Amino acid sequence: MLAVSDWYYGGGSENGCSFGTKGEYFANALPGEIISCPNQSLYKNFTIETVMHIVSGGCGGFNIRNPDKSSIRGYVMTLCNNGGYILSENSTTLEQGTTAINANENTIAFTANGQHLAFYVNSQNIFSLDDNTFSEQGTVGLMAQSEGNQTDVEYTNIKIWTF
Repeated sequence: MLAVSDWYYGGGSENGCSFGTKGEYFANALPGEIISCPNQSLYKNFTIETVMHIVSGGCGGFNIRNPDKSSIRGYVMTLCNNGGYILSENSTTLEQGTTAINANENTIAFTANGQHLAFYVNSQNIFSLDDNTFSEQGTVGLMAQSEGNQTDVEYTNIKIWTF
């Protein structure tokens, strides 16, 4: 598991990134907002896995290979409370669909290895594809995306493997 010091935190409990008393990590987005809480390290070829619980609101997920910590760039992988998912880069959708999810918690994982990208929910491969738009190293962020209401997402057991 990664240390608290490995992650950016800031903003507030309504719009930002914070840590709980048991090591859990929260991303919170106000209505109409999307928040990415990046890790302080740069990654190129890796897998990130975490248990995600959408406490309230819309979507959670990852911001992958972001070359700029101050904005949301790179790949954006969201999974919503209705099972809908979207992988996009900037404003271009690369993959989208719906998958079965658990009502409470879901283990989500994303692998980026060169141009190969893959997304997993509860150990099931949801999709794999090749895209080289963001093939260089960048940060990895945990996200909250509002779909009209305040969104609060809790992440636990965060792991990153590099290769």
